[in-house]
Amino acid sequence: MSCVFGAGATKPIEAWECNTSDNSVFIDCEFHATSTNCVITYGATSFIECLFSGGTNGLQLFSTAVRGNLVKGCIFTGQVDGILSQVGGGELWYWKHVVGNIFNCTNSALRFINGDSLRQVTITFMDNIIANSTYGVAYDTGTTSYSPTIGVFRNNAFCNIGTSNYLNSYGGQTGDVTVANDPFVDSANGDYNLNSTTGGGAVLRATNHTIRS
Repeated sequence: MSCVFGAGATKPIEAWECNTSDNSVFIDCEFHATSTNCVITYGATSFIECLFSGGTNGLQLFSTAVRGNLVKGCIFTGQVDGILSQVGGGELWYWKHVVGNIFNCTNSALRFINGDSLRQVTITFMDNIIANSTYGVAYDTGTTSYSPTIGVFRNNAFCNIGTSNYLNSYGGQTGDVTVANDPFVDSANGDYNLNSTTGGGAVLRATNHTIRS
């Protein structure tokens, strides 16, 4: 569905829950928050070409069962962490695909915090653009049980990362691109189309890092 949530609310969607057999899909939606999280979701929820603006986290993905998420072609702007990933007790299997998004957050695009009894995680994190963050992908100290046992980190682009592209990660990243200059037309005013600047948007155009914005 195509909707606007929040528009100044502190918690546009605090707890969106689907059971194991259901799947919710948000397409071309906007989520705005002034604090806390734009969306906390329990269950198999997909977000396609959505805008997450403001808040502490754009998405908090919290799983307590055999479920997963797709986040594709979205823009995350103005958060501390774009996606905060957390697993509850007794988790056996959890997958998440984060593909072709733009992250303009202060701390990280994707942050993992420690789960309880986690046994297997499948993560696909590829073709994303991460700019102006302290880290790209961050695993909190002590989250070794939350490192993906099946992970694909591929072809991500990084710009103006303060400390490191990956913090405490399990390794295995391939095809990443680092650009020296701002790749966006006017991110301060919400225009995340790629510019043609040498060492910026031109590099990402050549590597097919572009989404509808």
